[in-house]
Amino acid sequence: LYGDVLTVFLLIALGEPPRIVYPRLLEARSSNNSLSLYINDEITLNLERADIFPEMFVLQYPEGEGQVHEYMKGAELNNLVYHDTDQMSAVSIERDDGFYVNGIIRNTHRITPMYHMERSETGILAHELVRLEE
Repeated sequence: LYGDVLTVFLLIALGEPPRIVYPRLLEARSSNNSLSLYINDEITLNLERADIFPEMFVLQYPEGEGQVHEYMKGAELNNLVYHDTDQMSAVSIERDDGFYVNGIIRNTHRITPMYHMERSETGILAHELVRLEE
């Protein structure tokens, strides 16, 4: 809770305040895995799967004094990543235990879930839409 409040306070103090939005899927546009994602009254994205990961790959990261090599299935991650090339947007969408959107919108804004904010009356989790600095 305090992290979200501090973020909002700092952004208001530094310039354009963040906007609180409640994104939701409107409908599947067709059978080819396209989605319509409503962000707010000004932004609705027409998303397609990004397919950016190979079938299998190795994720390497440091842990303690060693390196961890984690084998990943690209297909599982490709199901999370979408893009709208017309609106220069790329987002990840997670639907486990809620609906969470992370990413870049119109190449000018960042969207992230606000996990500690109260949900809307319809149960949608609040997200923060912040203008990116140029």
